[in-house]
Amino acid sequence: MVVQGDNGITIPFTTYRDKVVSLESATVEVSVLRGQDLLSKTATIIDKTKGQCEFELLSSDLTVSGVYYYQWTATFDDGTVISGIKQSLLVSDKLAGSTVTIDVDGGVF
Repeated sequence: MVVQGDNGITIPFTTYRDKVVSLESATVEVSVLRGQDLLSKTATIIDKTKGQCEFELLSSDLTVSGVYYYQWTATFDDGTVISGIKQSLLVSDKLAGSTVTIDVDGGVF
């Protein structure tokens, strides 16, 4: 689980469409829908033949609580484009604490 305003999170995923999509000669981008905003992230390919990747959401990306949707798209050197189905991630809202000031015998604590 991720909490709004956290320092960020790395999200691993596998490029899969009926079978693993090998990423030889490919770049992978991830579109992230946060409320009405669409963010674009470049994925890091961990293992090309196994389709293993990851992308990072920074604290500046996690400013809104709610369900985030993300979808990978692989673009190959020959112009082929393959996208995965959208996935979801819940970003919990951050409970804001309040400050209590106590005045005891003229001293503020």
